Amino acid sequence: MVYQSLTYSRRLGFRVSLGIIAGTIAVAAGCTATPGSGYRDAYAGGRYHAAISGARAAAGSPGSTNEAALTTGLAHEALGNDAEARAWLGPIARGGDATMAAHASAGLALIDLRRGRTLQAAEALDSASLRMRGTAARDAARVAADAYERAGRPDDADRLRTRAAGLADAGGRASGGGFAVQVGAYSTRHRAQQRAAELRASARASGFGDPRVEPGGTSRRPLYHVRIGRFRTEDDANRARRLLGGESIVVGAS
Repeated sequence: MVYQSLTYSRRLGFRVSLGIIAGTIAVAAGCTATPGSGYRDAYAGGRYHAAISGARAAAGSPGSTNEAALTTGLAHEALGNDAEARAWLGPIARGGDATMAAHASAGLALIDLRRGRTLQAAEALDSASLRMRGTAARDAARVAADAYERAGRPDDADRLRTRAAGLADAGGRASGGGFAVQVGAYSTRHRAQQRAAELRASARASGFGDPRVEPGGTSRRPLYHVRIGRFRTEDDANRARRLLGGESIVVGAS
């Protein structure tokens, strides 16, 4: 039940971040507000029927690959209208703009989650998060981590938590603490300590010192980050990241 409540809350947050993308795409493409474009605000505010009403008028018909069609499909998903959601999101996921395709794929993955296709949803969200930015990328990685955990793939779950933690840190890493390379994020301290021990020799040999385990996450869902080094600039940290290899990321040093 803890897993179910956690996943549900993350899915709700993820829907909001998917809704925000409609306005973001329009701005990035140089679009200006048009009559009826309030469907974006309606979606972000959870008024899904209103979002569909406004977005569908601007979208045309299923098969369109514009942001109004994306919003229509996402709103149908939020209401549980799976057939309608697939009709609108499928063409975008298969052949839309790369950013919109990622968000359409994520919307389809939420349907798979609801229908019990957990591993399929996890893999789709994993892939989509790599093609997203900002809050949506972070939330896709978080929901994918939960789905991988449920599907019995703890290593993949930890890999996605590492990605999500790095994306969460990205907005606040310009603090006076400099930068570090994060090489893992684990649900238990024991697993994090094991990973730190595995990397100790190579980290020392590269002159970065001992890997350290730093607590993070929340009281409900603790995470233990494995981080290496303290670097003055982000460029220095990225050079170290390339030396260390793997799916490491640069984060703000605490």
